[in-house]
Amino acid sequence: GDTMFALAWRHFLRQPHPNLPDILNCFNETAIEVCEGQQYDMNFESRNNVTLDEYMTMIRKKTAVLLAAAMKIGAMYAGATPDNQQRLYNCGINMGLAFQLQDDLLDAYGDQLTFGKPVAQDIRDHKKTFLILKAIELSSPDDAQTLTETYNTPQHNESTIKQILQTYDTIGIKQQTNQMIDELMRAAESELQAINVLDEQKQPLRQFFSALTGRQR
Repeated sequence: GDTMFALAWRHFLRQPHPNLPDILNCFNETAIEVCEGQQYDMNFESRNNVTLDEYMTMIRKKTAVLLAAAMKIGAMYAGATPDNQQRLYNCGINMGLAFQLQDDLLDAYGDQLTFGKPVAQDIRDHKKTFLILKAIELSSPDDAQTLTETYNTPQHNESTIKQILQTYDTIGIKQQTNQMIDELMRAAESELQAINVLDEQKQPLRQFFSALTGRQR
C-alpha cells in the first residue's frame, strides 16, 4: 500500500499541470478519509450501538470518496470549472454510497455462485451494514434488542442466520435498501444532469453507474 501511494505521487509529478497543488491536495485528503473510514469500520466491530448515520459516514469515507475523488481529479486535469468539479464529486459520492449498499444487499440476498463468496458472510462476521442497522431502527425497542442480541451471537449457525434474514423479510429491509439505492442514484443523476456539457459526453458515466448498481457480484 505504501509503495502504491508513492507510485501514484510519481505519476502525478510526471504530469505537470497548473492545478497540480489542488490535485494533490484532493488526492491526499481522500487518502486520509479512506484511512479514517477503515478505522471507523474496525471500531464498529466492537460496538453494539452504531447508528445508521454513523454507518453512512463510514462508507462515505471508506468507499464513496474514492470514486468521487477520481472523478473530480479527472475534471481538474481536464480544466473543468470549479462548479463542474464539485458536481462530479457529489455525483461520485452518491454513486459510491449506492455501490456499497448494493454490496450489502448482495451479501444477504445474492446468488452465491454469481456473487463469488458465501452469502450472509457479513452476518457471520457481525459486520455493521445498512441492512442490520435499518432493521434495528425500524423495530420496536424490544424487537430491536432481541435482533441485536441475535446478530451478536458469538458463533452464528444456519438457524440464527435464517432467523435474521427472516426478520429482514418481515420488516422489508430488501425494499428499504433498494429504495435508498434509488434515492442515491437519482441524486447522482441530478448532479450529473446539472453539469454544463453535452449530454452525449455524460453517457459513459451513466453506463458506468448502471454497471455498478446493476451488478450481481
